[in-house]
Amino acid sequence: FLQNDDRVQCAFCRGIAGEWD
Repeated sequence: FLQNDDRVQCAFCRGIAGEWD
């Protein structure tokens, strides 16, 4: 994913938790 995109990182973290918002 795009490391420089804060929103993408957040989505990635939430994805691990199973929360793709």
